[in-house]
Amino acid sequence: TPPAVALVQSADQTWSGAQIGGAVVLFPTTLGQPFADITYTFGAGANQHLITGLQPNSGYNVTRTGDSITIQTGGDQMTDDGGVLVIQ
Repeated sequence: TPPAVALVQSADQTWSGAQIGGAVVLFPTTLGQPFADITYTFGAGANQHLITGLQPNSGYNVTRTGDSITIQTGGDQMTDDGGVLVIQ
């Protein structure tokens, strides 16, 4: 049986993506858009989150509350060289 797929969007709809089984992937809806805080909700079982389109090698603060994640600049969770933030 293939894993379930569901749409995932930030509260302000500036980031969109999908949850596929236990993984969530989000992309900016407009390339090059300035970063503002991201808050999104996800379904049960999501244990890996990939947030793309962020500043490479930059720190972000990640707060998880139940089935919601908020991402803000200035924390100690770092993006990789391609601007991808991995949350596990």
